[in-house]
Amino acid sequence: MPRYTEKAVTIGGVDIPANSWLLYGNGPAGHDGEAYDDPERFRLDRDGTRHLAFGKGPHHCLGANLARAEMRVAL
Repeated sequence: MPRYTEKAVTIGGVDIPANSWLLYGNGPAGHDGEAYDDPERFRLDRDGTRHLAFGKGPHHCLGANLARAEMRVAL
């Protein structure tokens, strides 16, 4: 996902200057061993309140409630 920096920022010890384009992927989201116990294992009993599947804040997915309803019906 391309993003443009408006100001200089440091992420993970890497300095990124202002007015720079950067690319990042959110595929590894939810696989952080520091944030989740056993992140590579599929567990239905895991607390799912911190996932980023539908975004956060102003970028929250408009179809999130529909997707959740469809999942309830499917399961």
